[in-house]
Amino acid sequence: MDYKKIADEVSEKILSYSQDTSGWRVIKISKNVTVSSKPSKEYAGNIYRGEGIIKEVPSKIIPFMYLPEYRNKWDKALQSYKLLERIDQDTGIYHSVTHSYGMGLISSRDFVDLLHVKPYPGDILTTNSVSVEYSSCPPTPSCVRGYNNPCGYVCSPLPEFRGASRKTTVLSCHCKDCEAYALIRLQHHRMSKQTNTTVLFYRTMRRTDLLMYTGRYY
Repeated sequence: MDYKKIADEVSEKILSYSQDTSGWRVIKISKNVTVSSKPSKEYAGNIYRGEGIIKEVPSKIIPFMYLPEYRNKWDKALQSYKLLERIDQDTGIYHSVTHSYGMGLISSRDFVDLLHVKPYPGDILTTNSVSVEYSSCPPTPSCVRGYNNPCGYVCSPLPEFRGASRKTTVLSCHCKDCEAYALIRLQHHRMSKQTNTTVLFYRTMRRTDLLMYTGRYY
């Protein structure tokens, strides 16, 4: 599998989603965060985008977002998250396992994702991930293997706020091999969970004094 090619393609998609200005519908607003969605042109489902301003520079925000020693602390949707293989300095294969929900009605799910950290001109720093096949981590009976479409974080410095960054979160997920009705119900649940997880992250950042209030914006 050409991981470099996949990483480059996903990186361009995440950057384009973060810069896209048309077709987004606001679905949730907290004090410091706006979450929007729009239908995907590539698969049946929506793309979700969360936006906020963080009082920190991109180079310090991005490691907090994807390194296991940090993400295991703030992402309460996960019961485990770890690096399986380091491809190069900026690319790795990661395995995550979610909690079950609804007293076991919705099973725990696991994901094997290729994650790539990519910089852009202007001190923009991004994480970019997508699910991949990985023979060293096959599906297990204890979890339902899920699939993430391109997801990521884009952090851009804000010249008007010294030491602050605009952070955009892009989420787009679906599950394979589900019966039609179960898939519809699960997709609704995952959409809601993604929205709440995005807001929860920003609340966590605010509690750690990393989020700076600027009001609603896009």
